[in-house]
Amino acid sequence: MIIIITEDMAKRLFREASEATKTLMSIKKQGCNNPNYGKKRSEETRKKISNSLKMAWENIPNKPSNE
Repeated sequence: MIIIITEDMAKRLFREASEATKTLMSIKKQGCNNPNYGKKRSEETRKKISNSLKMAWENIPNKPSNE
């Protein structure tokens, strides 16, 4: 699939938010305003997350190699 991003789209996609805007967005999504507030993950979703995290941690070296 090819996605063509025009200059106008790029302005909307990559614009920086000010610190005041970031703070306001953070406050607006806290607690019961969070879209996932009160929802529980299914067992299938939990397994997928678990497997992904296990694979990610396998690629992180935990001690220096002697090579």
